[in-house]
Amino acid sequence: MVMDEGAANKQGGPRAESNPSNPLGSAARIPARTHPRLSPSAMLDKADRDLMLHIYEQCHAHIVGAATGSHVLPEFLAGLTANESGGNAQARRFEPGVFEHLKAVAEGRATQFGAIRAKNLEEAEREVEAIKSPEYHARFLNTVFAATHVLSISELQEDALRVFASSWGYTQVMGYHMIGRKGSVQDLCNPNMHYVYVIDLLNEFIDQFRLDAGKDLESLFHCWNSGRPRGKTFDPAYVPNGLRRAAIYKELMLDHKVSGSSQAGGQHPSSMDSANPAALDVKNT
Repeated sequence: MVMDEGAANKQGGPRAESNPSNPLGSAARIPARTHPRLSPSAMLDKADRDLMLHIYEQCHAHIVGAATGSHVLPEFLAGLTANESGGNAQARRFEPGVFEHLKAVAEGRATQFGAIRAKNLEEAEREVEAIKSPEYHARFLNTVFAATHVLSISELQEDALRVFASSWGYTQVMGYHMIGRKGSVQDLCNPNMHYVYVIDLLNEFIDQFRLDAGKDLESLFHCWNSGRPRGKTFDPAYVPNGLRRAAIYKELMLDHKVSGSSQAGGQHPSSMDSANPAALDVKNT
């Protein structure tokens, strides 16, 4: 039976051209393009590589500037940056438990972190991503801290307490670390200064626990989130993520060194452009 063109269209669309050299028709001349799907692990690797390249471009000059002369590895600082802020110099994370503790210290109701607990406080903490573990805060917000700084803390308004109860900058340094230190919380969002404070804090862990900064990266990641070399991190994937990202960053540094582009690591250090400088400009005593 001979089928006319209209019938052919009804049966399956336009009829293929007749071509003796291509008996299968024009539809077979151009194979359909296929886009292989990445596996979950390959997608994760790509996302991490994109993230670490971003951090290299944005932060490398600041990282190297602070790490030079110390035993802390640049790739470790980059891994911390990836875990904590994704390379955002202005990142801020409010921690409700720390805020309630500082209020209690100011009012003379508590001296040790963890003494003030409430159901609504625990629920609020569950809403916060990548929060530091309670053990971390307990290490620093102890009776010595309370006795030393109770007078200065008691003079602060709630807005200022919120500043100290938040973590700031590339690696999310807690604002309360600036109490009693030279400088202000605003410095933690200044790319020129942030990693200087980070290395000071890391050196405290290194000295106390006798860590090798060049080898004990796993322990240092634990310390940064839990306060101890084998402490429980708030996010179980925190340490594996950091180690994987640090390894990628080390590869990036080697690639740039081999290609002769080791100087192409980011923007020139610039002054902080805070979204809310008034809230950050809290001087410390």
